Amino acid sequence: MQIKTNTMKNEYQCIGDLIKEKLKEEERTVTWLSKKTGYTRSNIYKALKLEYIHTELLDRISKVLEYDFFTYYSSLLHKSENDGIDS
Repeated sequence: MQIKTNTMKNEYQCIGDLIKEKLKEEERTVTWLSKKTGYTRSNIYKALKLEYIHTELLDRISKVLEYDFFTYYSSLLHKSENDGIDS
């Protein structure tokens, strides 16, 4: 899965979209993810609609899907540093 970063300041790809993309690649459902993370299906659906996600949930999802979604935020941090953008 390749992470897409936008070039304009303060424009981020919704983390929920990245998770949905990974679920699709793995041929997994939100119900499956819900059971594996211990969160309700409703809460998973809500979280996937948000631009940002709680760290604990993102950690659980990363472990369950065996993919480090934190690299997305890390790549934005490094891009900002390289572009001279202050946080």
